[in-house]
Amino acid sequence: GYGNETNKQVAKWLGEQAAQKGIEVLIVDRAGRPLYPGATALAAEKEAALRVPLASGRVQVEGRRYLNASAPVPARSAVSDLGWTVVVRQPAEVADRAAAPARWTVLLTGGAVALAGMLLAWMTAGRVARPLHAIAAAARRIDAGEREVAMPHELPSIELRELGVSLSRMTGRLLEREQELARSNEALEARVAERTAALERANQELAALAHQDGLTGLRNRRAADERLAHELARHRRLR
Repeated sequence: GYGNETNKQVAKWLGEQAAQKGIEVLIVDRAGRPLYPGATALAAEKEAALRVPLASGRVQVEGRRYLNASAPVPARSAVSDLGWTVVVRQPAEVADRAAAPARWTVLLTGGAVALAGMLLAWMTAGRVARPLHAIAAAARRIDAGEREVAMPHELPSIELRELGVSLSRMTGRLLEREQELARSNEALEARVAERTAALERANQELAALAHQDGLTGLRNRRAADERLAHELARHRRLR
């Protein structure tokens, strides 16, 4: 009577399709010996094998792999603790076959999510890279000598807009300094030309003072000596 009642309770708990799915329920004692369904329903070698694979997970029983789950039967006190363990197992190939659709669903879903992530990353990278390429192109034009080059302002993020504004300000300051340097060079060239002209005038005045009398404006002894040396050289050359 107790065995039949236990069978009914287990069958009710598992459901009608449990047998078709190969699900078995075993109750074992502390030593791992089967108490349910008992030695009469289990072969001796199966009874012996049940003493080992009590841990949850994949186990090997009589050359066949099972998906195993075990749980100790709770007791109200240490005195009433019988050390029983309930073991529920199913053949691994049956469990894997039932989980195959879910596995494929997970794989396909994961692949779709990965592709969507890659597409999103590509779009995000392009959205960021295009403005950077535009900024780099403007910088190359400035480096090549162009001066009226504006940095792009239609940028997708605050950071890129701040970068564009900073580069525009830096370029403006460089152009202002370049213009100041050009104006300084022009002023310096003008001063040099003015000083050169003054020096030439001073040299002419010195030459005039060296060959003319300051009071009468007539040519002096030095001018006469130079003219005499010139005429003597011409005489020797031309006879």
